[in-house]
Amino acid sequence: MRTLHLLEDELAWPEQVHGSQVTVADAPGEYKGADGLVISMPKLWAAILIADCVPVLLFNDDFSAVGLAHAGRKGTQAGITKNLISKMRSTFNLSSRDLVVALGPSIGPCCYELDRITALQLPESFLVEREGKLFFDLWSANAAQAREEGISEDSIVRPPVCTCCEARTFFSHRAQRGKTGRQIAVTRPGGIKVCGGLAG
Repeated sequence: MRTLHLLEDELAWPEQVHGSQVTVADAPGEYKGADGLVISMPKLWAAILIADCVPVLLFNDDFSAVGLAHAGRKGTQAGITKNLISKMRSTFNLSSRDLVVALGPSIGPCCYELDRITALQLPESFLVEREGKLFFDLWSANAAQAREEGISEDSIVRPPVCTCCEARTFFSHRAQRGKTGRQIAVTRPGGIKVCGGLAG
């Protein structure tokens, strides 16, 4: 956080329990039980830590309100992106037409292999089979949730890179076998910063 010149008393962050709860942040500190936050206070940053899970950033056309969520497999399966968009709309009286969703660097369908028992609990449309192995497409699953909530395809930004493929640049829980640091994604009304590194 020093690299990004952020102070702890400027930050709000969800506990990150691999769930789907989204909370309105109106003060610094940890929000228990949450994996996503929405915020409109100009001097308050929302932050999450990731190392393969998808950072979902949400903002309206003038950046007066923003949202941020941690979307791993379980959170995605439980609808975290849908909940983030719904909470943003209802809290700040916004239309889906006003919103943009950006999915940050995270593990891609090229690398996110799951065992067959786990994979078959997920929607078949987001599974990719190669050489008898099953891979989960977190990117498409979260983009689909955004579309279901009325976000147009033109307003969905896909991840620029797979963290597992680019493990020399990004921390990757999968590539580094769980012994890794975390990227931090932070956003606040008026601006976004993504993926400064934190050693773990």
